[in-house]
Amino acid sequence: MVFEQTLKQLPKVGKVRLAFDWTIENKHYLLVLSLVRNGRAIPIFWRGYEEKRLSGKMKKLERGMLKRVLKRLTEKVGKRRIILTADRGFACVETFRLLKREKIAFVIRVKCNTLIQLRGVWRSLKSIELKADGEKQKIGKVRYRRSDAESLEMAVSCVKATDEGKDRWYLVSNMKWSAEKMIDEYRRRFWCEEGFRDVKWTLGFAKARIKAHQSVDENVWLTRDSNVGVGKCRERNFAKK
Repeated sequence: MVFEQTLKQLPKVGKVRLAFDWTIENKHYLLVLSLVRNGRAIPIFWRGYEEKRLSGKMKKLERGMLKRVLKRLTEKVGKRRIILTADRGFACVETFRLLKREKIAFVIRVKCNTLIQLRGVWRSLKSIELKADGEKQKIGKVRYRRSDAESLEMAVSCVKATDEGKDRWYLVSNMKWSAEKMIDEYRRRFWCEEGFRDVKWTLGFAKARIKAHQSVDENVWLTRDSNVGVGKCRERNFAKK
């Protein structure tokens, strides 16, 4: 119901940015797809799970949610307007393959120990040297994951993020974007942290220590409803970007 309402409210022009993430509270896991806009990521589709039900199933659940949401979303706005971002926990060849098949643009962070083939040589991403903090480097097309029989051609960017100390971002995409563009898109993913903060603190998610995942779903509904009101007032800004 929330998702269907969101589809009706989407602007007719501009990018539709999605952030995919898990949030955890007291052994309860919430898988959330959020609409990124106006400095917030507004939950539009989610499922709650108890920890004991997730063993060996997380990747399958993630792809299942993606398929369901993208089917309805592309019917409404088409594929070219959608951009998906996700953290390294979602870095999975099968997920990349799904998004490439559906022609959905994405920027996803990958782990530093991932193997890539660059100029004919397999090497770890962490072996790529950066000369200074804040440096951005476009590596270009590489073959991703030596162990996968159907390695993907990916565009990779690395960044030593000044706002995260010495942390580095290794980003992959199916788009021929510059390092700056990939980094800019990925930074928007952090807006979902604001949304999770609203769920956990503004509406008392953490203090309540909710035990049933159905109740978690209800809390996210309330948070989404309150955030949509804030987002509507800046609809024009979203449509222009």
